[in-house]
Amino acid sequence: MVTRRPMPYTFTPAQINDLEAVLSPPRFGTYLHETGGDRHRAMELYCWNTDVSAAFYVMLQYCELAIRNGAVEAIESEFGPNWHWNLGFRHSLPKHKGKKNYQPAEDLKTCTNKHPTAGKVVADLKFVFWHGRKV
Repeated sequence: MVTRRPMPYTFTPAQINDLEAVLSPPRFGTYLHETGGDRHRAMELYCWNTDVSAAFYVMLQYCELAIRNGAVEAIESEFGPNWHWNLGFRHSLPKHKGKKNYQPAEDLKTCTNKHPTAGKVVADLKFVFWHGRKV
């Protein structure tokens, strides 16, 4: 049970029904469980969770930038400033089985062909690209 009461929000029963439908019953059910079945408090808790998540967003953006820039610095020291064009680097990227799995080499190729500079490529690559890179 939630020990702290979230910030007060005002919802009509119709708004709660509409928002519950948007969230989906399983998702809203998590919040209902935490509030002992109180639908209004469940919606307050959901909104509070959204507010808390939003508060972390800026810090997470800076963290992501620091990770990407650190990775690029390490890659550039090994493959040079035009690392995004380096076929040796591209071939060193992992290949995941299955069409639905993320393919970093394909993402790099797409971004490199779309953007003129390494900086633009870095900004366009998915964050998962930087996961587990070893240089």
